[in-house]
Amino acid sequence: MFERYPDVIKFLTPQHPKTSVAPTERAVVGYMDSGWWGQRKIDGRRAQIHVEGGKVELWTRQGTRHTWEVPEQVKVELRRYCGDRRYTVLDGEWADGRIYLFDILRDDQVLLNQLNYRDRYERLLLPFISPVVQVLPILKTTKQCLAELRRDDPLVEGLVFRDPGARGWFDGAIVRCRRKGTKWSLTST
Repeated sequence: MFERYPDVIKFLTPQHPKTSVAPTERAVVGYMDSGWWGQRKIDGRRAQIHVEGGKVELWTRQGTRHTWEVPEQVKVELRRYCGDRRYTVLDGEWADGRIYLFDILRDDQVLLNQLNYRDRYERLLLPFISPVVQVLPILKTTKQCLAELRRDDPLVEGLVFRDPGARGWFDGAIVRCRRKGTKWSLTST
């Protein structure tokens, strides 16, 4: 447990998609035409990352601590990413020895559950280059989303669509679009 802010250290129930759609062109067009954003869905382990000073802890989606040790290089890069922030909670996916960030839940001790996803994502974007910590880009066009779905990348299991204007971590503001298996074809229905 972190020493300086033990009263604010607790697992935050993150946004988690309860709805899924097939990876079809029609589904992609429907969400993108409605103003939602697309983002890669990485095939890994969900990680809620708590960074306070020199300490880094990773939690599972269910609110338990990850059982494996975070590699030192990942800890160093997460501390570097957070910089002068006193206490930050990030949401991401842990895969292939890297952390892929897609949300920020607490920024410098401030809980961000009243902000919409667009504003939280803006806080997440920092001028930062790392081989082991990356912010997942936002896909704002149908063309970008379809290209991502067609890309052959074993780490990408599909897309997630997010309503950028939805406040907090409402599960209805996120939809999963998962490819089946490793080989699939995009259909137009």
